[in-house]
Amino acid sequence: MRMGGAKKATKKKTSSKKASSKNSKRAQRKKKIPAASTDESDSTPESKASDKKDYKDLGMVYLAEGLNGVKTMIDEFGMKAATVRRAAKHVEAQFPAKADMFRKFVEKDYPATAKGRMAPVDGEVREYKPQSIKEGGPFLRLPLDLLGVVVKRDDEGEITYKDTVCVKFTKEKFEVWKKQAAG
Repeated sequence: MRMGGAKKATKKKTSSKKASSKNSKRAQRKKKIPAASTDESDSTPESKASDKKDYKDLGMVYLAEGLNGVKTMIDEFGMKAATVRRAAKHVEAQFPAKADMFRKFVEKDYPATAKGRMAPVDGEVREYKPQSIKEGGPFLRLPLDLLGVVVKRDDEGEITYKDTVCVKFTKEKFEVWKKQAAG
């Protein structure tokens, strides 16, 4: 005889409520419908792609709340300078009368940066890797700003060069200079 009574071997049943919630979550995942979240940790900006803000959102915040709202949004979401500049261009294109303060704010706090390498200074030595186009031989692309070569654009955007550049080729080095204008 057993003391304490006989234990029944029972299988734990899941309540029908839990089972139906699991099924509905599965259905939502299949349909790609986001489930309503009760956990507050899911609402961080890094957790969902839908929480990312872009230049259009920033433009709407400027129109609704002004610069204070823009500054708050930039700080809160850590927006890149390029996104802020793009938002200013977008607002200026859509609402030119309202964009003046936003444009000034962006010019002051988020100025555009130069692309590429800085122009060489007198006496500087640089290394360049040779390039090639299809079957052509190797060549170098050199900046000519230091020589003061004048570039002229016509009304159609075509580039013409007013100056002539001379190159003296030897086996050991190339010498490049701007040809002096006659007269």
